Amino acid sequence: MISRSAPSSDTTTVAPTSSGLVYSSSLDGHRGNYVHLFTKNLGLTPAVGPMSPAMMCRLIGAKRLCFAMIEDSASGFLFVSAVRAACGRPTFALLLRPQTCFEGRCARHRLKLWSLAAWRRLPRVSIATILPFEVDPENRRVATTGLHDPELWDLVDDHCAPVPPSSDLADKISAQAAGRPVVVMLGALSRAKGFDAFVRLAQTKSDAKADRLYVAAGQLHLDSEDLAAELERDGGLVFSRRLTEEEIHSLYGIADRIWACYSAEYDQSSGIFGRAVQYGAVPIVRLNSRIHRFALIEGLEVETLDITTEQLALSRGPTCSSRSSLRARLQGWRDRFWSTARASLDLTRSSENGRGDARNPNA
Repeated sequence: MISRSAPSSDTTTVAPTSSGLVYSSSLDGHRGNYVHLFTKNLGLTPAVGPMSPAMMCRLIGAKRLCFAMIEDSASGFLFVSAVRAACGRPTFALLLRPQTCFEGRCARHRLKLWSLAAWRRLPRVSIATILPFEVDPENRRVATTGLHDPELWDLVDDHCAPVPPSSDLADKISAQAAGRPVVVMLGALSRAKGFDAFVRLAQTKSDAKADRLYVAAGQLHLDSEDLAAELERDGGLVFSRRLTEEEIHSLYGIADRIWACYSAEYDQSSGIFGRAVQYGAVPIVRLNSRIHRFALIEGLEVETLDITTEQLALSRGPTCSSRSSLRARLQGWRDRFWSTARASLDLTRSSENGRGDARNPNA
């Protein structure tokens, strides 16, 4: 997976002495950005690696602990947080895919549901989903709070909207577009991320070559090589390689639409969707998906795709607002996230906007 950690506009520095640990099994994908944000804003020290006995001991002994993703090691989270609760030490954890508790059919998913439903009641344990409870009210059964994915607001500061960088790749695509609207798919080029639907959409529009330029940029999965060839034959562009961070962010600047229309098996919050919202590019989302429901609740503009009919339609929530007011709302999501995390970890804020480090990291 392509890492989507951004050149953040937040200039907060890490606290000189660690106030605790943030755990992740690796720094791939979302993980790297989440670890970076917790390190930078809360003064936590990264603890990265497999959930070994030595790692468990280290996490249990930390003064404060954050799990960047419970999904990295659900069993490890359950054991470590329970021991820490017994010792009176706070644990804050992000739950990225709570829907598996309710939609899964196997015993493992039922056990996850029962365990998290019990653990959310433990003292000193806070579990946060990365979409608000309004999107999935049943998530209240397994989490203590519903927050907004950090990748929906991590580029925003208090003074101006984020501006995408430039790159040779973006310039090349703009030249090929020759004034046509550009639809960009970023990240893993796989069926799970809807690459097959992306290619079909480019093919089924009879005026695709004259109307929109379809661009797929990212690491191509082996089972999707035939799709990439089809897209190129139909006039689309394929860049099947790992993009640099600068290239990834530059493509948001030239895109009229960003692909976030994933398969039903990948029905969850998306960093690519979040970055599109922040940069002002309209995301294409699957009709009635979770991020479509989220967009309607929050008043965000998206273009929906009905997979069965391959029909596109613009969709706006009832509170769709101007770019400046949207930025203020993103700041509100950011501030609520950090105030919740700080309260869960017994950290005080050093600034009114909730972006500074812990006032006393050794407290």
